[in-house]
Amino acid sequence: GYPINVSDVAGFVADVKWIMDDLGVQLDGLDWDIEHNSDPQNIGLISKALFDHYGPNFRSAVTIGGISNDYDKQNRIQQGLQIQLRGCLSRFAMQCYDWDGWGSPGWYSILKGEYQRYLNDGIALDALGIGMMVGPGATYWTLEKCHQGMTQLKAELGVHKAALWEAARDGTTAWGADMKSILGA
Repeated sequence: GYPINVSDVAGFVADVKWIMDDLGVQLDGLDWDIEHNSDPQNIGLISKALFDHYGPNFRSAVTIGGISNDYDKQNRIQQGLQIQLRGCLSRFAMQCYDWDGWGSPGWYSILKGEYQRYLNDGIALDALGIGMMVGPGATYWTLEKCHQGMTQLKAELGVHKAALWEAARDGTTAWGADMKSILGA
């Protein structure tokens, strides 16, 4: 992604308002998917300012870009904790795609370990979700792997949210029906 400036809280909030006005839409939240180091405290302050300005239905989410370096993961965990501290974290999820290790026999142990870390570091269970992308090859998940990952994380850790990137891919309808059967309506 492109660098964004989170040092000016009021300016960032004004920019979000400008984007919504320009597009003629009312957003219900913001997904922090910053793929470089950023200031977790300011991200928390911006999230709270947006929440205060647009009301309690405006929530923030944090997406971790899969298996990345530990410094980046810790920065994103801190982002989530700062947003959570301010009462406006709706989702904290890892992107479970674009990593060759998803094709390895130990993929589920790695996934569970990452989510256990989030819980151990203080991310609320209610916010945790899994970000999936259905596709061929070792870097994406099959429908079966999506089912297994969601079913096991729900049973073993209580994770009960799911997200799908690129909904136009083959398998989207089947994925949605399966997640609904696992997670409920």
